[in-house]
Amino acid sequence: MTLTIVALDEDEIARVLADPGAALDLVFPEDETALTEGAAVDLDKSWHGIHYLLTGTAWEGEPPLNALVAGGRELPDPEDEWGYGPPRFLNPSDTAAFGAALELLSDEELAARFEPSDMLAKEIYPEIWGRDPADDDTLAYLMEYVTTLREFMRHVLRKPHGLLIAIV
Repeated sequence: MTLTIVALDEDEIARVLADPGAALDLVFPEDETALTEGAAVDLDKSWHGIHYLLTGTAWEGEPPLNALVAGGRELPDPEDEWGYGPPRFLNPSDTAAFGAALELLSDEELAARFEPSDMLAKEIYPEIWGRDPADDDTLAYLMEYVTTLREFMRHVLRKPHGLLIAIV
């Protein structure tokens, strides 16, 4: 499972809210350049670990830091096309709040929240947290994607955007 976030401008927001099925086209575009042009980001399998660093929880947490897995509102998924649950939509004000909250947390603060035994107990996907850091530095993996997420959010927040978040 990976997590994809797509920035939505006003027209895309209206389209997705009017037709939630249109979200599929945004998450799985025919033209994959969206991922390289800053319109979308793929957090690979780091998403659940990042959520844990932000909230200390598996699936809960307080807004706006819970945005990756619990924020916003679920879009209807009448045909169960998503597999891992329906995508969620964050409006522009929630997107801005998430971006601002993310900026307030330093790398050092997030790294201090890394508790492999608690992450394993809470079944934080992909459940690799007990690996020996000499063999597989899972904290460095998470922090690399935190940097990716911060850069994406900085780009997104230049204009009022919403977010479409999908676990695929």
